[in-house]
Amino acid sequence: MDSKRDHPTVVEVVGAFVRERTDSAGRQSQMLADTPASVTKPPESEVRPEAANSPSGPNVDVKTALTILGRLPTRAGISRGDLSFSNLAGADLNRADLSGPNLTGADLNSARLRVANLTEADFNSADLTGAQLSWAKLTRGRLWRTNLTNAELVESNLAGAELINADLTDADVDLANPTRASLQRSGLKLC
Repeated sequence: MDSKRDHPTVVEVVGAFVRERTDSAGRQSQMLADTPASVTKPPESEVRPEAANSPSGPNVDVKTALTILGRLPTRAGISRGDLSFSNLAGADLNRADLSGPNLTGADLNSARLRVANLTEADFNSADLTGAQLSWAKLTRGRLWRTNLTNAELVESNLAGAELINADLTDADVDLANPTRASLQRSGLKLC
């Protein structure tokens, strides 16, 4: 897509499509109840039914939409969209360029995000249990109250990232660049 004028609209429409097809009503309600208002957006008035995702990840139409988002050209001031509360468990997003998306409350359980560009991504209260994030670029990311239990973070770049109250239980952590990463109350100790 080459149109600079239409780029923000495409990101918004594709993001809305992913949210609509994957939003788990129960997950969104639970996350909003458990998360401070300053971290999330208010709930939508309409509750959507849970998406039918296979154990191997999102269905084909959602995979296609994610591929579109990942292939859009990088433009200053335009993120990869609002994917908050999306159920992307098991998604294969290896090498995806998803800089700056809103993934608040998203379910990325067992997602494959190796070598992905997730610069400035908002993972507040997201579930990244067992996610593969090796060599991922998480610079300046917000991972407040993010579940990274059993996540693979080998050689991930967390420069300037905020891991506040993140759960790193049994995570495989060998960071490429933890410089200035805020690891408050996350239980991670860098030696």
